[in-house]
Amino acid sequence: MRTFFNGLQMGWREILAHPGRSFLTMLGIILGVTALVSTISIVSGMFQMAEEQLKQTGGLSKLMIENSDPPASQQAIQRYSKKLTLEDASVISETVEGIDLVAPEANEYRYIARANGREYRSRMKGVVPDYFELNVYDLADGRFITDEDVRNAAQVVVLGHEAAERLFRGRLTIVGEQIIIGRVPFTVVGVLQNYELESRNESGRNSNALRWKNRGVFVPISTVQRRFPSEGRRLTPTSVDSISVRVESLDKLENVVAQINNALASTHHGVLDFEVKTNEEGVEQAREMRKTYLTAMGGVAGISLVIGGIGIMNVMLASISERIREIGIRKAVGATNANVFVQVLAEAVTLSLIGGLIGMAVSIWSVGLLGGLLEGSRLEPTISVDSMLFGFAFSVVVGVVSGLYPALKAARLDPIEALRYE
Repeated sequence: MRTFFNGLQMGWREILAHPGRSFLTMLGIILGVTALVSTISIVSGMFQMAEEQLKQTGGLSKLMIENSDPPASQQAIQRYSKKLTLEDASVISETVEGIDLVAPEANEYRYIARANGREYRSRMKGVVPDYFELNVYDLADGRFITDEDVRNAAQVVVLGHEAAERLFRGRLTIVGEQIIIGRVPFTVVGVLQNYELESRNESGRNSNALRWKNRGVFVPISTVQRRFPSEGRRLTPTSVDSISVRVESLDKLENVVAQINNALASTHHGVLDFEVKTNEEGVEQAREMRKTYLTAMGGVAGISLVIGGIGIMNVMLASISERIREIGIRKAVGATNANVFVQVLAEAVTLSLIGGLIGMAVSIWSVGLLGGLLEGSRLEPTISVDSMLFGFAFSVVVGVVSGLYPALKAARLDPIEALRYE
């Protein structure tokens, strides 16, 4: 260990004695570490936004059950199914184990909301109280829709931030105000928080990736079913467009999906005119894409580090050629092959250590610069301690590997031949 530290000291003295040569030698390491940390930071930032969007939709624990066309073999019997209904939601809630929230919804696109001479067109959602918790909504003012509102088909509405701003521009509070949807009057009982997640769209302009959460107009599901009968609801008054389910534990996800399929196959008389969707497939695709990005971009950074390692190896071989007689003297006075090997290896590690430290410092600066240039875009980098440590550790490994051959060459020098060297 003492020999190793002596080698570190000698390596530092070599750097001070030949600063220009040492800097050029370490440049490959510096650029490699900078490229590696920047790559990891950009990829992490890109997928952090995707993870945040997933979280705002309910996360991995959310399942979505939607109507779908039955397989071709069941076209003749599809009339025996009423598609998704409130009764299906009740069956799922009562019979499926491992779930804690069930939220059916009925959507309407045909109606315009009006208030104070202003209009706002957005999807009106008929929901139940659990919908807001399941889909991660919070209040800015007022209250959510209640079970009593659903039982009474109450004409009450909860507005998203954008909907409230469009209809009641500049008002601090609008709870208790009236709006008209279609020809039906509603009383505003709540306003949702403003959700923002800056991103850059395909045209390069900044946009809010969570704008969709601010556009909602939410009323009791029973009110939609009674007051706004669509073609499907005229045939089946309790029809719904989808049913959201939250799983208690991700470990139970596969079992819950199987239970839901079995329950709905029974209530739909064997007609498979529904589809259970999870967020797992999207998450897996994102993970694979992340691996691809890291492999491709990290490979470029790795090449820079390898080039830096070759530079260290060349400098160490040149250094040994200059110090053959010195090595011979050390061996003549008692230094073993192992002592010489460790010393030369330590000198190579010194170059990579200092190159790695400078690379980490440059990484912080470069990621900060990239963050300013890419602010609000999907590529906005986020630096982490893990990426810094990984880049630094990689540089040390490169130093060790690049120092092995020069160290072996120095250790195998014959002391007599070395002393004769001029």
